[in-house]
Amino acid sequence: MTGRLFSSCLRTNTLLHMKKRQKQERIAYQGIMKPSKAGSTFERIMKDPKRRRKFASKHRSFLLAEVIHGLMEQEGKSIRALAREVGISPRVIQDIRSGGRTNVTLRNFLGIVSALGGEVAVRKGNEEMVLGQ
Repeated sequence: MTGRLFSSCLRTNTLLHMKKRQKQERIAYQGIMKPSKAGSTFERIMKDPKRRRKFASKHRSFLLAEVIHGLMEQEGKSIRALAREVGISPRVIQDIRSGGRTNVTLRNFLGIVSALGGEVAVRKGNEEMVLGQ
């Protein structure tokens, strides 16, 4: 008995939901309700070339900061110890980690990555060349 009652309630709820949806579609079709715009806010922003370039620049800085931060955590190195090993100011490393320095020299980047036990490689197709060796 309980199973049939549950099925009946479920069918009733489904029918009510379908009728409500049909009514909403009818209202939307009649122009009373405007259909929602396709795409997210991010997609609309990315259509603007100037904003897309700015996003790409900030995103690259963020990725660079995350890579260096992650390598520092893995190696257990402090900013000061890393700076001493690479031969640069601790402020440079701090600025890179915070995203404040977006124009890092290749020499500094290779030194930082190397001091953290990593390597930088350029890959094109099947060919790969490790930098700094």
